[in-house]
Amino acid sequence: MQSTRLVTLLFLSCFADPFTALAQGVSSEAIVEALVPKSGVVHKPGTPGLRSLRGLEIEPAVDPKNPPSIDIRVNFAFNSAELDPDATVTLMRLGEALSDPRLQSYSFMIAGHTDAKGTDEYNQGLSEARARAVVDYLVRTTHVAERRLSSQGYGESQLIDSGNPESGENRRVQIVNLGSPE
Repeated sequence: MQSTRLVTLLFLSCFADPFTALAQGVSSEAIVEALVPKSGVVHKPGTPGLRSLRGLEIEPAVDPKNPPSIDIRVNFAFNSAELDPDATVTLMRLGEALSDPRLQSYSFMIAGHTDAKGTDEYNQGLSEARARAVVDYLVRTTHVAERRLSSQGYGESQLIDSGNPESGENRRVQIVNLGSPE
């Protein structure tokens, strides 16, 4: 596991820690807060963050030198880049967050990741298609300006659960703040 990633996909857990908020879904506000760059933020890895029943977990920054990012579980139809209806709820919140005035001056990379079940070539193509599908959905449905979004597929090259390469946790879409588009 990478210790510098800001967000990890985990199964739903309950924490008594006041830093954690467990709800039906992580709010657009929480997404905005996670994606706005912060200087001097240091966080102890493993401290719980915000969790959602829809596959989104936001943790504070571990390393202030890395750009803010979040990972989300976006469900697609089997072996395709067709969005599952449940995915649209999460993507609507993401679109609301990216439209927030605090993020208007930033551009974002939508990165697709897969597990290691298929061939390298297949996984690469699928991750690219899924990242592109998310960009298309955000542009078409939530009206985020396409010039602010890019897509990149990573296939199985950046597994969250490297000890279990075929785990569903590795199938995700990552949103990375690339900074100002100017």
